[in-house]
Amino acid sequence: MERRQFLGTSIATAAALAMPRSVLAQSANRISVADSPLANALNVYYDSLVKICQPQGLANDQKLLLCNTITPFPIAEDTPYYSQGVFRNYVDRVFAGEPSNAVGPASRAERFSFLYSDLVGIANSKIEQSHPEVAVALRKKRDELTVQRKELVQFLGDVRKQWSQQPEAALPPTDARYMLGYITFLNNIQYESQLQTYRDPVSDTLSEMNAIRRGVYKPWEQAVLDAFEALSEDSSESRPLQPTFERSWAAAGRPPLTDLDFSTPIFRSPTLFDVTPGIYPTSDLSAFLRNQGTRRIDISSSSQYQHTHDSAWGASGSASYMFFSVGGSGGGSSHFAQDIRKSNALTFEFANMEEVLADRQLWFNPQALIDPNVRKLIGTLPAYNRLQYVSVSAIIARGLTLTVSFSSSVATQSWTQQSIAASGGISIFGFGFGGGGSSSQSDSTVTVSADGSSVTFKDGPKVARVLGYRIEPFIKPMQDTSKKPLTSLDPVKSGAMSYINFQQRRFVK
Repeated sequence: MERRQFLGTSIATAAALAMPRSVLAQSANRISVADSPLANALNVYYDSLVKICQPQGLANDQKLLLCNTITPFPIAEDTPYYSQGVFRNYVDRVFAGEPSNAVGPASRAERFSFLYSDLVGIANSKIEQSHPEVAVALRKKRDELTVQRKELVQFLGDVRKQWSQQPEAALPPTDARYMLGYITFLNNIQYESQLQTYRDPVSDTLSEMNAIRRGVYKPWEQAVLDAFEALSEDSSESRPLQPTFERSWAAAGRPPLTDLDFSTPIFRSPTLFDVTPGIYPTSDLSAFLRNQGTRRIDISSSSQYQHTHDSAWGASGSASYMFFSVGGSGGGSSHFAQDIRKSNALTFEFANMEEVLADRQLWFNPQALIDPNVRKLIGTLPAYNRLQYVSVSAIIARGLTLTVSFSSSVATQSWTQQSIAASGGISIFGFGFGGGGSSSQSDSTVTVSADGSSVTFKDGPKVARVLGYRIEPFIKPMQDTSKKPLTSLDPVKSGAMSYINFQQRRFVK
């Protein structure tokens, strides 16, 4: 059996990373892959996902990050814009240099785009401070800007006050009546045109300030300024925070939503929308929920594999990657772990599986932060060193059927949805079932074979999950000396070019 270093990972919860392997092995309700009956399971599973990604092409420095907690990925066919926002929130996360647990959408503090934006802003400010020859002119413009922004803030405050007096304002923001009432209110007061009268002076003053800066800036300083301008709120993309928005919109008989709708100020309320730099899936997520692309992974003690995940990361991920865990500590919960220790095979079958690349458009200019001159300005900041990797894609799957086979029969009455829920839910190879009512939310069922030799967990056909991410070094990217501009992600898909190099080439003139 050939084993060679490729790309890979393991992910564990923070608690598991902090626990010595001996502790994990002794835990009655937690079993790591290394301490399971199928110690090679992680390599077999990882090897299978690597082969899923290979048709898209894999650059040498890229790594595959497997999720150790695999929660439902809440996309739906009737909410395409919400689904795009979900994808953005999942892939727009900070990935550390060592395996970590990436569960669900990232919080603001953990979003790559926000850290990148903050650092570009800091670099831009430091560059401005290094040019005292334009300080007086910029100070005058900044005073004008302060007055203009106060007027803008006053206008927005007046709008919020007027809205608070509307009957729909007392409803929860997730209520359909709140959403439609708010948009109707904004239209009635001609919010968009009024807002523009306050924003235009601000934009004009900012343009004048940038013209002053460009008169003295060096090329690398102008590149930072370009990146700073590309991150303005006007260039950010708005997506609904709740799936109910699109459904309520359609139910009210309104015209179908378009990209243009989400670019207007009315669709940028932080109460209803996530407004951040755009990150788009290169695949149609609605079509993913319809298309058939059955994938099956069989794992037994004799399974063969080519790519090993621990060697690529230089870490023993199998000691922390969970084979099984049970959420509850109530009486009788440990019987699950006792049965799992008799497992001799795992079968994963998905109705569809796909690696979806992330397209960050023109707001992400890697050179703005990795230029040696910029490193000297902000390279010692903790936030800078957190951007070790950038995600290239998410590996998503739907319609999971997970079967656990045993060397001897298990008690049929023990493996019921009620028993699993009473124990706080269980996790098998990262796939969670039954915790806190999640079995109904994710539309999953559990059945035991008549002879008790296997247990099968089955997701609904539309239940999607994120299995992992392909990531690539950002702080220390691979070098690309070509000067030819690119606009298509095809070189990334074929593996001929790294993601960072492609993004840099977008800015070649």
